[in-house]
Amino acid sequence: FPVTIVGIASSSGKLRDLFGDGRWSLWGRGCFGAISVMTSFAAIGAIGIGEASFLNASSGVFTATLAPVFLRQRNSLRVWIAIAGAIFGLFLLFEPRFDDSHPWGRVLGLTSGLCVSIAYLMISRAGRSNPPNVVIFYFCMVAVVFHLVIFAVWPTVWPSSLGTYALMAGAGVAGSIGQAFLTRAYQEAPAALNSAISYLLPVLNLVVGVLLFDRVPDTKAWVGVSVVVVFGVMLPLVRLSNRERAA
Repeated sequence: FPVTIVGIASSSGKLRDLFGDGRWSLWGRGCFGAISVMTSFAAIGAIGIGEASFLNASSGVFTATLAPVFLRQRNSLRVWIAIAGAIFGLFLLFEPRFDDSHPWGRVLGLTSGLCVSIAYLMISRAGRSNPPNVVIFYFCMVAVVFHLVIFAVWPTVWPSSLGTYALMAGAGVAGSIGQAFLTRAYQEAPAALNSAISYLLPVLNLVVGVLLFDRVPDTKAWVGVSVVVVFGVMLPLVRLSNRERAA
């Protein structure tokens, strides 16, 4: 995706436009976005995907808390209820244990949540004067530099199967498309509202697991899914519907 962006910009003679206005929030989106990705995967390796995903979900709380500071966006009580309810649903879905002795894994999980929330806020700020392709370009550019440094100083084991590389390429394409929609969403709607609705992601992951991998969740997980859908998705949409009727 970043190669496509650069290629299109080069062929049309607009490569310089990819750097936008160079405001600090563009660099902040790249830096905090890259750190959130690395700490998220590190947390999964340390404490498992369930607990790591639950801690990463703290991004919604961080986003709602910091939005008034960074974006001058006030959050209604409905948004806070949506975020709190969605996090409770994720607790039921992921069943975090909190019973091992790996505090650094939890620190990494919370760090990932904090960094991704700041990255989202940077998208909102940078998007006021830059199109989505510029914001995405900065994220990709900074993330590549960060990862090259990690690969240079940290022992790395590369996959040996071509099928694994194909799966990684597919994940990259899907993730790039998701980045484009995510960037546009944070440019068009309040950050806290986007954070609440983004809790639908683990629900969709669960559905994909059922359809493709025959991983049927237990009753508690289905209850968690229902709570996430009601609080994290339906409640913010009701808020939007009410606003549209008032307008």
